[in-house]
Amino acid sequence: MNHRRGMTLIEMMVVISTMAVVMALSGATVFYLMRAEGNGATALTASTSFARLQNTFRRDIHAATSARINERDNGTEFLELRIGQSQSVEYRVVGDRIVRYLVVGQSAKSIEEYNVPKTTVRFEVLGEGRDSIAVIRCDRQPFLGQETKLKDIPKREFRIEASVARDWRFEKVSQQN
Repeated sequence: MNHRRGMTLIEMMVVISTMAVVMALSGATVFYLMRAEGNGATALTASTSFARLQNTFRRDIHAATSARINERDNGTEFLELRIGQSQSVEYRVVGDRIVRYLVVGQSAKSIEEYNVPKTTVRFEVLGEGRDSIAVIRCDRQPFLGQETKLKDIPKREFRIEASVARDWRFEKVSQQN
């Protein structure tokens, strides 16, 4: 009887081909998982930034005595909130960020940035004086891979709004008592 101790060339080629297919699938899976993790991290950063912006914006509006839209020399609009005689807060859109400037006199005392990627930002002021409402309107594209057709996916709109010099949460509580 002739017993072979080894593998034929065909058997080796089948094993190598199978391993090549498994490696290719594994590489593609790792690539898509890393890209999904990156998109998830971007979305988480943007969501955290939106939450910070919402809290700060409402606090500023409630402390303000007036709100108005101004235009810079280069034609870009920004939201100006007057707080007292010589103090104001300005919200500007700079690239993929909303930048908050606390201005005392003629100089910026502090600057705070909020990352808002893939977002179109507009400022609005409804009404005048102490009866006005300031609004930041954000149209945000979803965080998806490049192969997705963005025209097929609707934008998500976020609105942050608050009444100038009023905090309605506390007025409602005091009216109930």
